[in-house]
Parts: sequence; C-alpha cells; structure tokens
Amino acid sequence: MFMFKAFLMSIMPFWRVELPPEAYNLGPEIQVIYYKNGSEDRTIKLIQSDPGYQQILHYLTQSKKVWKYDTTSYAPIILIRGSGITLNCFNRSSVVYFKDQNSNPIQLSSDPILAPNCGLKILEEHLKL
Repeated sequence: MFMFKAFLMSIMPFWRVELPPEAYNLGPEIQVIYYKNGSEDRTIKLIQSDPGYQQILHYLTQSKKVWKYDTTSYAPIILIRGSGITLNCFNRSSVVYFKDQNSNPIQLSSDPILAPNCGLKILEEHLKL
C-alpha cells in the first residue's frame, strides 16, 4: 500500500498527507548527528527542556500537512533521531522516518514550497549550532 501511495503522489504533486501522531514521538532526548563526506562528524544530544528540542517538535506540529510519501533513499546531512522518529534535514526540505500504528515503516518528505522553515533552517535559526 505504501508503494502505491508513493506512486500516486509522484504523479499527483498536489496530494499531501498529514503527519500522524506517532510521528511526534521524539522521546525524552534526541540526537542531532552531523555528517561530513558521508560519515558521522559529530553528535549533539538535546533533552525535552532544551529550546532546540522544543523547536524541532514545533516544526513537526506546524508543518504536519505538508508531507508526501517517498521511496527515494537520501544520504544524510543532518539527522535528528528520537525514540520513534528520524528526521533527515536538507537545505529546503526534510525527510521523516517512523513506524505507523501497525509497525510498518513510513517515509515522508516535506514540500519545500509549503514548509519554508524546514530542513537545515531549523538548525540554523533555532538551534544556533
């Protein structure tokens, strides 16, 4: 079913899906992992009380309707890992990986036109890293 939805979204670019509640499961702490030349360069941990953690959660809730199913593999630049989600950040967009209610893996990518504050801008503007 996932592949079918991803195919339909590729030919109907206006169709978007809402980020489900299970995608907001960041857990008690997240890791922000920086990649350089395809390898992990450094890792920063953020707990729930950190402003950066709160900003990432805010980004997910504010942009919950700008996602589409995606089957493309993406090399990480900056990964944000929580207990139930991984967010792969790019210059203008993001890719989120999580498991649905039936434990099926789901990959969604954001629409850079509909989510102008996504991707690396989260880190540049809000985490100040």
